[in-house]
Amino acid sequence: MGESDVLEAVYMADLKALLTRHGLVLSYEHDRAAIDTGLHLFLEGEGVRRTSQFRVWFQAKSKRAKTLPLEIYQAADSVEVRVKVDHIRFWAAAPEPVYLVVYVESAGEFIAEDVRDIVERQWPRGNFYSAIPLGQCEVSLRVATSKKLDEVRAVEMLQHRSMRIDGPAFRGRPLGHHYDPIRSQIACPASPAFERLIESLLAAHDFRVSERIDVAQDIGVFRGRLYETLSWQSPAFAEYGYGPDDDFRSEPSYETLHGKVFLIVDRAIGRKRLADAERAMIAELAEQHGEPDTSFAVIFNGCDLSGTGGLWRSALRDLGVHDSYAQVRQVGVEAVTFLLLVTTLVYLDFAPEIAWDHINYLYTG
Repeated sequence: MGESDVLEAVYMADLKALLTRHGLVLSYEHDRAAIDTGLHLFLEGEGVRRTSQFRVWFQAKSKRAKTLPLEIYQAADSVEVRVKVDHIRFWAAAPEPVYLVVYVESAGEFIAEDVRDIVERQWPRGNFYSAIPLGQCEVSLRVATSKKLDEVRAVEMLQHRSMRIDGPAFRGRPLGHHYDPIRSQIACPASPAFERLIESLLAAHDFRVSERIDVAQDIGVFRGRLYETLSWQSPAFAEYGYGPDDDFRSEPSYETLHGKVFLIVDRAIGRKRLADAERAMIAELAEQHGEPDTSFAVIFNGCDLSGTGGLWRSALRDLGVHDSYAQVRQVGVEAVTFLLLVTTLVYLDFAPEIAWDHINYLYTG
C-alpha cells in the first residue's frame, strides 16, 4: 500500500467512527457508484435510538499535510478539490443528499458540504449545466472550511427529507404517498396532535400571528396574516365514484385563505355545543376585528358534514360574520386531510401518528 492508500484507510475509518454514533453506516460492496459511504440516521432522543426515515451519502477526499499545511488551512475560507463533472451531475441530481467530505490531515478534521449547496454557490441560478463545456472532465469544487463535520453537523442532517416519487402523481406533483387527497379522510386526532398538525400546516404557508387569545381550553382565536395562499379542495364535497358508462368524477371547488385572517381553531373532537360564555367571547372578538379586507375561518376537529360542522355553521350565522368579513371559511377534518396530503413535508412528519377514517388511492389508469 502506498502512502495515499494508508491515509485513505485511516481517514475512512475515522469518518465511519464519527458517523456510527448517529446512524447505521451504509456502504457499497463495489466502488462503482461514485459514493464512498452513507448513513441511515437515528432519531435523536433519550434512551434507545430509533432509525429515522432519512439517509445521507458521502464522497470523501483528502488533503495531505504537505499539500495543505495547517497555517494555510486555518487562514483559508475554503478548500479546493478536483472532481469529475459526471460525478457532480450524479450527486446534484440524486434524490437523497450527497455530501462532499474533505479530510484535512494537518488539522486532523473533516469538513463537508451538501454538493447541491456548493454547486449553487459556484454556479448560481442553475448555470452549472450551461457553464461547463461538454468535453470538460473535471472542475474544482470549494468546500467551506467553516463547515466542520462534527457531532452538531451530524444531528443537523436530520433536517433532510427522503420521499418516494415513483408512485402516481397528483396534479403532476409527487406526494410521497399513494393516497387520493380529495377522496381520503383522517380520523380525528387527539387534541394535542390536532393542534400541532394545524400549527405545522399554517407555518408551511407562512402564517404570522399578531394576536392569540384562548377562548376556552380547546378553542383558540388567532389574528394574523397568511403570506402564502392556503388552498384546499374538501373531500366532503367530492364525488367518490362514477357510473358504469362514464369515468368522470366531479371535484369540489378550491377554497382559499390569504392575507389578513381572523382564525378560530377548535381542538376538541366532535364538539356538540358551545357554552354561552364561549359564544359571547367569540362574538365580541369577531365584532372588534371585522374588516372588509379580513377573512374569517374556523378550523375544527370534526367532519364538516357532521353535527360539529352544523354547530359551527349555525354559530357563524348567529354571529353575523358573513356581513363583516371578506369571506368566511369552515375547515373540517376532510379539508385538513387534503391540506395534510398535499403539504408533503408536513405529511412526512405526521404520517407515523395519523389514523385513517377511510383511504382511497390515486387513480393510476
